[in-house]
Amino acid sequence: SLYYSSRVESLRALHPGLPFLKEASDSTRLIVSEPLGDLPGVWNKVPEGSYGVVQPEGDDLLPFAPLPA
Repeated sequence: SLYYSSRVESLRALHPGLPFLKEASDSTRLIVSEPLGDLPGVWNKVPEGSYGVVQPEGDDLLPFAPLPA
């Protein structure tokens, strides 16, 4: 399983006391194999068979369907 963090702006509003969030840029995303801590509203599960694109225009989770060899 993989998990990704919500937007840093949202995380800061939910958890203003976390020092690393104050230093992170607004475009920062964290991708982890297991959620770091039990903070509500922070971690989103990446659906199985999906890939993510993180970019300034917006983030996308899309189905991963490799072409046959």
